[in-house]
Amino acid sequence: MPTETMTEATEAWVERAGLRWLEPKWNVPGVCAVSLSRAGGSSAGAWAGLNLSDAVGDDPEAVEVNRSRVRDVLGVQSPDWIRQRHGIAVARAGSGPVIADALLTQRSRASRTPCAILSADCLPVVLAARDGRAVGIAHAGWRGLLAGVVPNLLRALDLPSGELSAWLAPCIGPEAFWVGPEVRRAYLMLWGEMAEGEFVACHVDRWQMNLAGLAERQLRLLGVEHILRGSHCTHRDADTFYSYRREQTSGRQATLAWLE
Repeated sequence: MPTETMTEATEAWVERAGLRWLEPKWNVPGVCAVSLSRAGGSSAGAWAGLNLSDAVGDDPEAVEVNRSRVRDVLGVQSPDWIRQRHGIAVARAGSGPVIADALLTQRSRASRTPCAILSADCLPVVLAARDGRAVGIAHAGWRGLLAGVVPNLLRALDLPSGELSAWLAPCIGPEAFWVGPEVRRAYLMLWGEMAEGEFVACHVDRWQMNLAGLAERQLRLLGVEHILRGSHCTHRDADTFYSYRREQTSGRQATLAWLE
């Protein structure tokens, strides 16, 4: 059995066979969701740990060993490992390694293939039907969030938003996420006052952007009321998470979700 230590009201750390991951503290029957840390992998150098991306310069053999460990420890089939482009395309789990930034699976058409997205500062948004009939994940960096990847996933799930639970897995925190005025301006043009409070001036022509805060505001506007959100920052905690902004050459951690 895994050992479990709750670090926050919304999430719990789980350790098993050298791997370490977060799970949401929600009551959604038949839906599993995990956000893996970088612990327990075979990659070395700039990718040291459990790098799961084969597109960042890591040794392909080490990546495959890492992916095999995830499959074995979590007891799941191999994910599709989609090619992410900071867009809004949604694919169905089991459809192959397509170009997309969100995945879903539904019990009526269930695949044993888990949904999986990779990140190293971007925000993984997990949406699960509270009766366990569907789950999906969106890869929401500032570009994808602005373009509409979250509402696109919600539309693809085709469920009333009030019947969904959301988990905002670890991403970069606002203290480390500085953006230029063009990013803030783009959000204000499309989102108006809803975005205003999630940008804080921190330097000349620089703003701290609260990626998770913006996603939560959008979800609530879309009618999703049950939202779990922790306080982890991928940039701040180098021992636990990969961060592109911190290291440039960096591995990628994964967030997975599947139907039991």
